[in-house]
Amino acid sequence: MARKRSLLFSQLPLILKLPQLRHPRQRERWIAYCLVAVLIFCCVMDLGVLRSLSATPPAVIRAQTDLLQAGKALYEDGNYAAAAKVLEQAVTELRSQGSTADLVAALTNLGSVQLELGQASAALASWQGATQIAREIRDPLSARRAQFYQSLALERMGQTRQAEEVLLSLKQQLESQPATPEKVQVLRALADLRLAVGDSSDRQPQAWLSEALSMAEALDDAIEVSATLMSQGNLATAEIRNMIRTEINNATIEINTVQIVLQKVLALIPRVEQALAVYQQAIAAYPATANTTQAQLRQMNLLISSVEALVRVRDTIQSTITDPQEREELQFYAADLQQLETGISKFSTYILALVPQIRTQLGQLPASRSWVYARINYANTIMKLKKSGGGSRTENRLLAPVLPDAAQILATAIAQARQLGDQRAESYALGSLAGLYERTGQQAEAQKLTEQALYLAQTNNAPDIAYQWQWQLGRILRKQGKREEALAAYNTALRTIEPLRKNLVANNPDLQFDFRDSVAPVYRQYVGLLLADQTDLNPAVLEDARNAIESLQLAELDNYFREACLEAREVLVDEVVDQKEAQTAVIYPIILPHQLQVIIKVPRQPLRYTSFDVASGEVEALLERLRQQLMSNSPSEIEQAKQKGDRVYQWLIAPFSEALQAAQVDTLVFVLDGAFRDVPMAALYNETTQKYLIEDYAIALSPGLKLLAPQSLANKQLNVLSAGLIDVPRQFGLQALPNVERELTTMKELGILKSPALLEQQFKSQTLETNLNADPYNVVHLATHGSFSSRREDTFILMADGKINVNQLSEILRSRELTRKEPIELLVLSACQTAQGDNRAVLGLAGVALRTGARSTLASLWTVGDASTAELMGRFYQELATTQVTKAKALQLAQLELIKSAQYNNPVSWAPYVLVGNWL
Repeated sequence: MARKRSLLFSQLPLILKLPQLRHPRQRERWIAYCLVAVLIFCCVMDLGVLRSLSATPPAVIRAQTDLLQAGKALYEDGNYAAAAKVLEQAVTELRSQGSTADLVAALTNLGSVQLELGQASAALASWQGATQIAREIRDPLSARRAQFYQSLALERMGQTRQAEEVLLSLKQQLESQPATPEKVQVLRALADLRLAVGDSSDRQPQAWLSEALSMAEALDDAIEVSATLMSQGNLATAEIRNMIRTEINNATIEINTVQIVLQKVLALIPRVEQALAVYQQAIAAYPATANTTQAQLRQMNLLISSVEALVRVRDTIQSTITDPQEREELQFYAADLQQLETGISKFSTYILALVPQIRTQLGQLPASRSWVYARINYANTIMKLKKSGGGSRTENRLLAPVLPDAAQILATAIAQARQLGDQRAESYALGSLAGLYERTGQQAEAQKLTEQALYLAQTNNAPDIAYQWQWQLGRILRKQGKREEALAAYNTALRTIEPLRKNLVANNPDLQFDFRDSVAPVYRQYVGLLLADQTDLNPAVLEDARNAIESLQLAELDNYFREACLEAREVLVDEVVDQKEAQTAVIYPIILPHQLQVIIKVPRQPLRYTSFDVASGEVEALLERLRQQLMSNSPSEIEQAKQKGDRVYQWLIAPFSEALQAAQVDTLVFVLDGAFRDVPMAALYNETTQKYLIEDYAIALSPGLKLLAPQSLANKQLNVLSAGLIDVPRQFGLQALPNVERELTTMKELGILKSPALLEQQFKSQTLETNLNADPYNVVHLATHGSFSSRREDTFILMADGKINVNQLSEILRSRELTRKEPIELLVLSACQTAQGDNRAVLGLAGVALRTGARSTLASLWTVGDASTAELMGRFYQELATTQVTKAKALQLAQLELIKSAQYNNPVSWAPYVLVGNWL
C-alpha cells in the first residue's frame, strides 16, 4: 500500500489558516510546544493519490541563526540543493559551539532536505545526530521529533520493521502523557506504516486510527481529525484494492463460478461508497482547497480502479460464457448483472463530476513541489480513464474532454518544477508527458521527452524513476522498429530494477503500483522482443530470456513478501542437471501476450527452444479450465481434461520427446510461469500413448534457476519430526482429519520417527520449535489443514494454538539454524492446499517453500481426502526409507500406486501433490 505518512507537527494549513481555528490559544500553545509545523506531501501514482498533508518531514524548526533562516527560506521555495548547502554550513558552524538547540534544529532541517533529495541514509544520520544532541541537552520534545523522522528515512530505505520499532518506542514514551496532537500523529504514522507493508488482514491499523480519531476529536483539532479520516479512507481504499486484485481480478469466471464472482463484485460497490464517504468527511472536517483537492484525487483514483474491476468482470462474463445453453443459464443472474451496470454508470458519473472540480482547484494552488506532484498525479489519473470506460460510449464520455487537459496540466507542472529547481519532479512531469505522446502515436516527441526525463532521473540518483523511463524508451523504440536499441533500453531497465527488488514500494514512496502493471510487463516485453521473429536462436539469447523470467519470478515473490526471500541460494540447476549421471531435464514455459515460448535444458546439452502462436488469454483460459476438470470425479470432465492435458503436452513435451529419450531422462523439473503454476504437470496427458506424464517421468517444480545446496536423501537415514491435528477447533469451520493418526502410524512402523508425534494439543508453535531444535531432524511432516493464497495474510497452516502464517512458520523452522547445522531437507504439508478460485495462489506455496529454508517442500494444489493422502504418504515414505531413490522418484511411485488402485485412480486424488525445490 502506498504511504500517506503522518508527520509530527506537520501540515501547511496549520500555518496558513491559523487565524481561522476555533481555539487560537490552544493552537498557539501547541506551536510554542512543537516550535513550528511543516508541509510536504508527495503524489502516489498507482493509488493515484496525494500523500497526506502530514506525509513528509517538517519544513522548518524556528531558526536562531541567519543560516537557519536562509535554509528555511530555500526549503520553502523548493530549492533543496541550495538549502542543503546552507544547512550543512550551519551544522558545521554550530558544531563548534557544542551541543545546542540550534544544532538540533539545523540537523533536523538538514535531514528533511536530504530526504527530499532522495538521500535517505544521510537523512537518517542527521536525525540520529539530532536525537542524540537533544537528549544531551535534555530536550525530550526535539528528541522525539527527530526520532520520529528517523522512521521516515528507515521506511524509505525499505527497513519497515526498524521503522515500526522506532514508532512503537515513541508510542510507549507518550503512553502516560495526556492527549496531544503528537500522540495522534504517532498513532496515525503507525497505522500508515502497517498499511505500507500491505497486510490487509491486520486489524491493528484500524484500531490505531480509531484511537487517533477519538483523541483528535476530543482535542477539537480540525486538522488532525481530517488527516486521520484521510488515513482511514486510505486504509479502506487499500482493502478494496486488495480485494480487487486477489478476489476479483484473480477469479476464474465460467458459468459454474459466475454467481460467486458477481456476489464479490457487487459487495465491492457499497464498500467503495463507504470509502468515498470517509474522504468526504475528511473534506468537511477541514475544507481548505489543498485538503479538498487531495481527498478528491483519492476519491477519483478509487473510482477509476473500481470501474476497471466492474467493467472487467462484465466484459469477461460476456466474452467467456458464449455457449447457448450457458447464456440461457446466465439469465438467472439478470438482476445481478443489472446491478453491475448500475454501479459502472454511477461511478462513471462520479468521475465526470470530479474532473472539473479538481482541475479548477489545482489552478488556485500556489507553485510548490507538492502541487507539482499534484498536477502530475491528476494528469496521470485522467489518462487512466480510457481503460476505465470499458465501452466506446462510456469511454468517449470520459476520455474526450480530458486528454488535451492532461497535456496542459503536465506542461504547467514541468514549468513549475523548473522554476523550483526540482529536477526529480521535473523528471516525473517530463516522463508523464512523454507517456501521453507515446499513447497518442507521437513517438518522436515521446522519445525526446523520455530521454530528457531519464537524464534528470539518472543525474539525481533516482533509480525508482529511471527504470520507468528506460522501460518507456524501450517501448517507444520498439514501436519505431529499432529492435536492438529497444532491447538495450529494456535491458537497462531490468538492471535498474534488480537492486530495487527487495522493496520497490519503499524505494519509491511516490509511486504505489500493482506489480503486474508496473514491473512484470518490463520482463515479459523484453523476453518477447528478445525471442520475436527469431528462427535460429543461439544459446546465449535463450539464456538471457530464461534469466529474465527467473528474475521476474523472484521479483514477484519478493513483492508478495514485501522483502527479499531469496538470499542464500547457492547452486545453479544447470550444474545439477549437467552432472555425469544426471537424467533430469528442466523445462521453462514462458507466457507472452501473443506467444507461448518453451525453453528446455537437456543434460549436458545447450538450451533448446520452441514457440507457439497462441494468445496469453487462450493459454490461461485453457489452464484454468483444465485445473477445474482435474478436480472433478465426473467421467466426462475427466475425458475433457485428457484432451486439454494433451494440448499442453504438445506444447511442453512433444517438441522435445526425441531429445529426452536420447538423453535417457527420467525426471522433469518445471520452472513454471503464470497460470502453468496452477496445474499439476503430472496430469498432462499423451493421447497417442494414452498415458499421463507421471507414468513416464518423475516430476518436480523449481521456483528458479538455483537450489539451496541440493543433497540427496537416498544415502541418508530419515529422521522425521511429525505433528498433526485431527480434531480441528470448531471456529475454523474445517473438517476433522481422522486418517492423520493412520498416516503417522505408518511412518512409525517404518522406523523413521525418532520421537513421538506431536498430536492435538501438543501440536503448538512453541512445542514444535522446541522439538525441532532438540534433535537433528532432516524431515518435518505436518499433517494439518492449511492454505496457500496469493494473499500473503491468507497463507497459513493450522496448529492447536491457531493459524500460523508463512512468516511465523519460517521463523519456527529457521530457529534451528542458530543451534543446529543440519538443514531440513524436506518439509511435508500433507493436508494443505492452494486457495480455490485464486489463480495466483501457488505464490503462497512457492513462498512457503523458499521462506522456510527447507531444501524441498511437498504439498497439494487442492483439497484431497485424508484417506488417499494417508495412502500416498505411506508409500512415499516407504520408498524413501527402503530404496535408493530421489524424492521426486518416491513421489512418482506413490502417485502410480494410487493410479493403479480402483478407489483413487482419478486425477482429483493423485494429481495435486507437488514437490517444490530439490528433487534429489
